[in-house]
Amino acid sequence: MTGAGVCVVISKVNLVSAAFVLILFALPFSAVSCNGHQVAQATGYEIAMGTNSSDVLTADGRGIVGSDYQSTSQPGSWPALAALVVVVIGGLIGVSRLPMRKVGSALCFAAAAAMLVYLQTAIQSHYEKNAAASVFELRFLPSYWAALILCAAAALANLIAPDTRDENKRGTP
Repeated sequence: MTGAGVCVVISKVNLVSAAFVLILFALPFSAVSCNGHQVAQATGYEIAMGTNSSDVLTADGRGIVGSDYQSTSQPGSWPALAALVVVVIGGLIGVSRLPMRKVGSALCFAAAAAMLVYLQTAIQSHYEKNAAASVFELRFLPSYWAALILCAAAALANLIAPDTRDENKRGTP
């Protein structure tokens, strides 16, 4: 594959990765079950932006009691919102003509993966401190894991792809 071909492939990987991660955020990221019955779930966007429903698992583990209780507004989670923002930035940097775009895009996707890991840790920690943790089971769903793996894979793809920008400027075959 020529140098220009590698650049095009990496640009497409960045754009497609960012698009898929944004789609995965629309799917349920986490769910809470009680005695094997799911009682709450939250998409990545609900975790990032917050929710107004008490039967949805929110960013800090609240809202798992079901819809029998009064609905309250729950704040969003900064790690989830940060992951969304850096995924978009990483995708845009990856398709730009900026110097060091591969490194910038790799850093963005790696930061998004780190924010998703931190998000899981924060939710799990808050959930375990909650008195209801012995009754309820918290699970992170395949869409969460796919988003995490896709961010890490996009970061890795940017780091291992050869840098062909200098070869194209020199006119080397």
